[in-house]
Amino acid sequence: MTADLASTQDRRQELRDLLIRRRRAELAGGVVAVGRDGLLPLSWQQLGLWFLYQWDPESATYHLPLVLRLRGRLDRAALAAAVRAVLLRHEGLRTRFVIENGQPWQLIDPPPTEVDVPVADLPQAGWQRSVAEQVRRPFRLLAEPGFRWWLGRLSDEDHVLVLNCHHILTDGWSVGILSADLGAAYRQAKAGNGPVELPVLAVQPADHAMWQRQHRDQLNAGLSYWTEALAGLPTLRLPADRLRPAVPTGAGAGLGSSIDQVTATGLTALAGRLRVSPLAVLLAGFTAVLHRYTGQADLPVGSIFSGRTRTELEPLVGYFANTVVLRTRISGQASVTSHIQHCHATILAALQHQDTPFTLLVDTLRPPRVPGQNPLFQISLSLLPAAIGAELRLADLSATPVGLTTSASRFDLAVQVAPQADGTMSVWAEYSTELFEAERIERLLSHFTAALAELVADSSRPLEQLLMLDETSRKLVDGPFRTGTAAAPALDRPRQPAPGSATLPALTAVWTELLTPATPLQPHDNFFTLGGSSLALARLTTAIQERCGVQVTVRDLYLAPTLDAMASLIDERAADRSSTPTAGQSALLPLRTGGYRPPLFLVHAIGGSAASYLPLVGLLSPAQPIYAFEASSVRPGSTIASIAAQYLAEVRAVQPHGPYRLAGWSVGGVIAQQLAVNLRSAGEDVGLLALLDAVPSEPGSQVPDRAGLLGWFLRDLAGIQGGRMPMLDTQLLRDLPESEQLARAIADLVAQGTIDEADQASVATRFEVFGELARAFLQHRPTPLDCPTELLVAARGAVDPIPRWQAVGGPLIVHHVPGNHYTMLQPPHLGLVAAVLNQLLLRSCDRHAHRAMSG
Repeated sequence: MTADLASTQDRRQELRDLLIRRRRAELAGGVVAVGRDGLLPLSWQQLGLWFLYQWDPESATYHLPLVLRLRGRLDRAALAAAVRAVLLRHEGLRTRFVIENGQPWQLIDPPPTEVDVPVADLPQAGWQRSVAEQVRRPFRLLAEPGFRWWLGRLSDEDHVLVLNCHHILTDGWSVGILSADLGAAYRQAKAGNGPVELPVLAVQPADHAMWQRQHRDQLNAGLSYWTEALAGLPTLRLPADRLRPAVPTGAGAGLGSSIDQVTATGLTALAGRLRVSPLAVLLAGFTAVLHRYTGQADLPVGSIFSGRTRTELEPLVGYFANTVVLRTRISGQASVTSHIQHCHATILAALQHQDTPFTLLVDTLRPPRVPGQNPLFQISLSLLPAAIGAELRLADLSATPVGLTTSASRFDLAVQVAPQADGTMSVWAEYSTELFEAERIERLLSHFTAALAELVADSSRPLEQLLMLDETSRKLVDGPFRTGTAAAPALDRPRQPAPGSATLPALTAVWTELLTPATPLQPHDNFFTLGGSSLALARLTTAIQERCGVQVTVRDLYLAPTLDAMASLIDERAADRSSTPTAGQSALLPLRTGGYRPPLFLVHAIGGSAASYLPLVGLLSPAQPIYAFEASSVRPGSTIASIAAQYLAEVRAVQPHGPYRLAGWSVGGVIAQQLAVNLRSAGEDVGLLALLDAVPSEPGSQVPDRAGLLGWFLRDLAGIQGGRMPMLDTQLLRDLPESEQLARAIADLVAQGTIDEADQASVATRFEVFGELARAFLQHRPTPLDCPTELLVAARGAVDPIPRWQAVGGPLIVHHVPGNHYTMLQPPHLGLVAAVLNQLLLRSCDRHAHRAMSG
């Protein structure tokens, strides 16, 4: 068979396959390929962009650039072959426009036989300006396709690639497709195994434009729905810093924020539990904030949907995205859950009618037009699909996105949320600088993320209790604030050092010595989040006494953990010399008193300190009051039962009746379990018992001698401190009288640099507490519980606690978390532990609310 005959047969087979696919699509009512003879119409979305382009052809507002820093040995020939393969596969990238009889039409250029990728040398300083110029360079859509590429060279192994496309030919979804296809073609070219080819697409964007023209019945049905849904649509009046200019320029800027891993994980879990989309949860939080800012109950929010409602459109590079209006209403009687479900219903209806072009909708509704103001909505919220974040991989090259400064804004405010690989969500706000100062948008984003954290923490609460701003925040918002019948906000007054006080710099110096932070300290930094341990806390109280001349207790510092709050506390004590701090007899410390939920009680571990819980507290829901037990003095002969009995009285002094929520790490979990047993024996409800890698002692366990306890103590100290295990000759200690063993061990710790000389008294006290708790723990045999025990098991724990709790008996629910016994409560694993606890606390609240409603 000759090559020509084979080629002819291949073309015939391709034609037959095309006809078969076309016939199947026709029968299914799908998009089919049409002939390329003559001019092709624009899609409805493209017509809207064409109008904007004609209005200002020099504007770069609708440029969608992909800018990448390429490090490594770049093969320019392979890159050129890859670009050609992408152009061959995607007709949209070689589409330009012509005018005939006053109407715009698409004209698709044939694929190039060769592609050149010239390179421009860039200066080492200020090269970003050259890149920005390429991004802003206007497209001449009547003379050239709306896609171009450009390569800059900083060195032989350092380049900047710009792939720039006009929005009329592409959208955000397309960026991921373009990245994937270019990377695949480049790898083919590098491999050198024949021609560089990408799979042929069955249809192209021009086919979809023709399909739209042939299905006007669907268009009319969509217009009918939206006309009814948007009747009497109000204008959302977000408080601004300046009046809208008579002749707007579209000047804008961008601000970034993020949704932390705990909230993002909880958001996804809440969406799954309620069977709604994550966008519904985001919209619920966003509209709650807008309601607080504006006082309006009818809130039109724009959103960008992919528009790829047919599977044949999913692999195409083209402009299919469509703008919809999510008209959300706030009900004064709504709960967070019911509002999320309302948002979900709104989104579902919009999804079903998202094919209705926004441009035609505006033409149909004819809303009043204000120069520089988007019609139908002024504020948007969009959740970006995973495809937009697709990574460009060019064989062995390192490709890093280059951020560009936003200088224009299409809306008053546009917020985009995008899931990230590390479990967080990025938040990006594009806003009009002619209306807003950056500080206002920063506050709004802060309130948005705070509202999300609150609704994720408790979706059963009334919506009016969400984001209860304090008076200062209300003034900053500068908008009507509806209080309704909601309770006053449970937000503690922020402490600020006295003006002109020298305490803050002095305290900063103390913190720097104790914590050796990697970056300069900031006033809002938290002592415990930065690694402040119980030993460092003891040294801190001594340093404050010596340098500031006032006395503070460990309990005081638990309640003022940030740098500015601690400085304020010191100033208050210095101003009132008659005030003498007292440690108090109670073992229960209020770590967070704000919040409307029943409190969570945390039980100290074997060391007796509550300090290990402080980083965790900041990651738990702000609606959750938190108390912790601190075993400052455990009496000789104490048992787990006697300790639990003492703690029971203190718990009931704070919360007379259940349901109680208890948690404990390590030995603290064993004490918490006994506390739960005591509560159940008293007829009380235990809503949550969470054990954090807590392991009951084995039957027949023997209490080691004092030297053995010292060895155990030092292993525990090293684990909590995150340092190496100190050297200790246990046999040498046993040869000494027991009264001298502790002093010798502490002297060895100081000599090895494990502790400072200033720590000696604290370590001695801590060991005595440790020894008594160890004896009590080893002699304790847990009693079975009739309520569920939630067991969080460290993946790399030295002992598996599951069989031992199974042997105790009672319902056991196991959650596996990363890290070992110690690192599970340290970053980066702490975030996931907090996420589990937040969900368990939320579930406990849900169960209690359900029982209350049922009975």
